[in-house]
This record gives sequence, C-alpha cells and structure tokens, in this order.
Amino acid sequence: MAEEDDFHAQKFASIYENGSWGGIATPRSGSGSTFQAALPYVETIQKIISEQRIKVVLDIGHGDWEMWKYYKFENTQYIGIDVYAELTRELEERHGTKTRKFYNLNAATQELPEADICITKDVLQHLTDSDISKILTKMRNFEYLVICNDFYQFKLSDTIRAIRRFASIRERITRIQESKNPFFLKLKRTNSDIEIGSHRCIDLEDKKFANYLSTHKLLSIKDFNGKETKRPHLIKRIYIYKKNDWGVLNDPKK
Repeated sequence: MAEEDDFHAQKFASIYENGSWGGIATPRSGSGSTFQAALPYVETIQKIISEQRIKVVLDIGHGDWEMWKYYKFENTQYIGIDVYAELTRELEERHGTKTRKFYNLNAATQELPEADICITKDVLQHLTDSDISKILTKMRNFEYLVICNDFYQFKLSDTIRAIRRFASIRERITRIQESKNPFFLKLKRTNSDIEIGSHRCIDLEDKKFANYLSTHKLLSIKDFNGKETKRPHLIKRIYIYKKNDWGVLNDPKK
C-alpha cells in the first residue's frame, strides 16, 4: 500500500474504531447516514436510476451502508468503495452478491471502477482540497454524477453563539488541553481547506471546485434537512450532473 493510501486508511479507521462520527454500533458513519436522515438522497438516487435506466452504480465512500437498508440496488449493479478495509470486508460479507460488490479503494489515489453513474454522500467534506481535486477530476469519466455534502446556511445568531462559546472558560481550558491557542478564534468557512478527517461545508458552484466538473452540466440542486439537530445551520445539498457533449470548458488550474 502506498504511503498516502496507508495514511488515509489509518485516519478513517481511527475515526470509525473510536466512534468519532456516530458510535461503535449503528450509526457508525454519523447521524446523517441513517435511513431516515438520508431518505431524500436515497429517493433522488432511486429516481435517477429508474428514469435513466442506470445499469452500474459506483458509490464513493460506502460507509456503514445504513442509508440503503430499505433500498439495496436489487435491479442494478452496485459497486461501493471505501478506504476503511474492515468495514468494506464486513459489508461484503453481509450485503455482497453477484451484482453488489464492496471494494477497499482510495478514490483520491487509485483507479475508479467503470460505471454509468458515480454517487457520493458526505465524503468530500472530510477531505483536503488536494484529495477533492483528484476525485472530481476522475469523476469526469462518468455520465451522471450525484454529489451530496453539508451546506452552510449563514445566520448571524450562529456566529454570535460561536463567539460566546469561544469566550467561555471551559472552552479556553479545552483548547489548552488540546494544545491549541486559547486566544485564537477561527470560524470554519465553506470550502476552506482542512486536515483529512476534519469537516467543512462544500459549495461545488464556487470556482474553487466548479471548474473541475466543467465537462458536466449541472442539472439541478436539491436541499434537504439532514436532521442535524446539533448543527441546525447546516443543510444537505445534492448536486446532480450530466456529462455534456462539448468537452472541457475551463482549465481547473486557472
């Protein structure tokens, strides 16, 4: 395994094994991965597969697969990939069939399997800018794309709440214990770069990422409440793309 692949694998293995996103039991991929929370996304995928007669689906970051518990791609060939090998092995044993396969792959560094549509939910928001650019570039090869991540709805009250929390004695002590500067406040911004495994909201219409998908037409955007009760200012945003007929429009490096 390449050094970069090993680093990615260890980082996300630690997140799952420590229950950082959800718990040791269900839902291990976080509250947004439950069937109820992800239902609008699941219904969107189901509708596209039916209307466009999709034969092969590639799912980048299959996670714990809780969201698909009532829709298992029975009439479609499904390929799920993830960097966390243990979870992939578990899902292959539990849900794997002749038409439903799970593979331990790093989407940022390894070749992606062929498919008619590439889907991914709550994956890009945990990756670095470098990883996202590599994945989006590879996604150009697919006819249809469905990408879902957290999207920030700005509210002044959220900023005020963050400042008040930062000013509290408890927060100062916690930051010192975590070897962080207790007197430096940094508010997370949409599309700001992060360390792998951390979190930020994603806006794919912003030039920072939009140019990587200039081979595709943005068909529609769908927003829904991801039932993030602890973070009410966040929504889930689904971007649906279809490959255009005239090639690359922009150079992503510009």
